[in-house]
Amino acid sequence: MHTLSPDRADTASLVLRLVAAHGLTDVVVAGTLPAGELRRLREAVPNLATLGTGRGDAHPGSAPDALRDLLGRFPPTTLWVVAGNDLDEAHVARCIYLLPRGEGVLLLPLAHAKGPRSAADLADQLHLWDPRHRANTAEANGRRWLVVRPRRRVHVTFVIERYSSTWGTSGPSINHDNLVDSLRQTDAATSSLLLHDERLHDGRPITAADLAAPPGTDAHAVLCTYDFAHGGNPAPSALRAAQAAGSKVAYVWLDSRILKHDRAHSDLADLNVVLDATEFDLPRAWPSFTPKNPAWYHDPGGDRPIDVSLLGEMRFLQQRKDLLPRLRADGRIEIHAPGSSATDPARRLSNAEYARVYQRSRISIVLTKDRVRQLKGRIFEVPLCGAMLLCDVNPYVDRFFVPFREYVPFRDYEDLVAKARWYLAHEDERRAIAEAGSRRANRCYTARVFWDALFLRLFGPDAGAT
Repeated sequence: MHTLSPDRADTASLVLRLVAAHGLTDVVVAGTLPAGELRRLREAVPNLATLGTGRGDAHPGSAPDALRDLLGRFPPTTLWVVAGNDLDEAHVARCIYLLPRGEGVLLLPLAHAKGPRSAADLADQLHLWDPRHRANTAEANGRRWLVVRPRRRVHVTFVIERYSSTWGTSGPSINHDNLVDSLRQTDAATSSLLLHDERLHDGRPITAADLAAPPGTDAHAVLCTYDFAHGGNPAPSALRAAQAAGSKVAYVWLDSRILKHDRAHSDLADLNVVLDATEFDLPRAWPSFTPKNPAWYHDPGGDRPIDVSLLGEMRFLQQRKDLLPRLRADGRIEIHAPGSSATDPARRLSNAEYARVYQRSRISIVLTKDRVRQLKGRIFEVPLCGAMLLCDVNPYVDRFFVPFREYVPFRDYEDLVAKARWYLAHEDERRAIAEAGSRRANRCYTARVFWDALFLRLFGPDAGAT
């Protein structure tokens, strides 16, 4: 919550300032104001309605009764002023309860004799009005007021790939589920989608007009992945035009430590979101975690009949290609490895089936090093689904989970086998680590946490909840 700049003027001046700042067309005063201030408002605001003042009101009843009966008359661009020196908490709460959800701006009294003592006293009603509202405090006539606005209307234009690699032959990109669908599940913003490889294939370059913010948007982000395979990225000039129009540009990097890119894109970005490492090699870098779609990646409870699972691409990555046949030939642990991945055009498992393997596993192995060591999205998939994470030693992972308390690292093949067998034989210890990892992931590494933090970095604190 933020405090507006000190203003010792009267309440009418505060009302007029809010009308001008937020483009409001109507003002409804529910309660009493000094006669002089009310007269000034009538002169300055053509569409002013007073309720419960006893002087020329739009309705003869009390303010809550009037709100109930007249609500349909007022547009979404209304400033709702709950005023008066003798209001009690029930009156204020009833007024807020009757107001249209998430529309207009509220001006509410704080810290007077009979009314609510602080914003916390209004929290339940304001949460009902808009769970992600924004609030500031202001001062007028020596009294404190709470200025409450709905959530900022954020829109994300995704510029990502249709296919994970080669056009028409690879499987669909996992970024549709990780980015587009995880945002939709959180309801933190609206979104639209541009497919850079499809536009290149069709001979339709992405233009500045494609990247424009839609009408009615308060904050707009153009969120891009880099097209390493085809070079269908939007021209830097189109991205700069979007920035000049007020949009923010963010790039999401999944293989920044493996593949080279044109620095013109990372250099112009307002934010470079690094998902595969924790270094700050790029300008305005934000090392983060991969958001996972909560529709699939959660722990539904139930039995875990799979002792040990191993998921991911098995055709190209040498570390996994070497490990799986050795485990199966060894026979000391039973391994479940369906071999499905985002780059597999056959996609033997859907997203739901893929996550279900974790949800039915006691332990799941994650391998993070092939050409270079990376921070894999599976690091977060496993604990989100409630399995114990067994991962090769990786300092990146230790930045997110505590070893031997929230996950178990292994050094080499024999260490992997020994630790898998130990925790399978010691269920209480396995369950304790799995539950601790799950608590950490579901508290700190959810899609909602990711998107709220990204919008905070791009747009400042007004983009998030209060």
